[in-house]
Amino acid sequence: MTTTHEQQSVMAFDDPDLLPPYTFLLPANAGITQCKSCNADIVWTKTPSGADVPLSMATRAQIGTRWTAVSHFRDCPHASGWGKR
Repeated sequence: MTTTHEQQSVMAFDDPDLLPPYTFLLPANAGITQCKSCNADIVWTKTPSGADVPLSMATRAQIGTRWTAVSHFRDCPHASGWGKR
């Protein structure tokens, strides 16, 4: 069976382990909220280990039929203040 480049990309993104660093699949029907520090639009999801992570809606990208976004910890100007205390 021959697959196209787009089909290969979609297959790769079905496996969260193959996503680029700090990138996660957007959860279906997730509600958009705002960052308490910078008021950017974010969506919450879980890492593979179960930790909560905010995703920046400004970084969302569509790969085939799947949507991805980068952790808001990467682009929030106040991220250093939100680390574990």
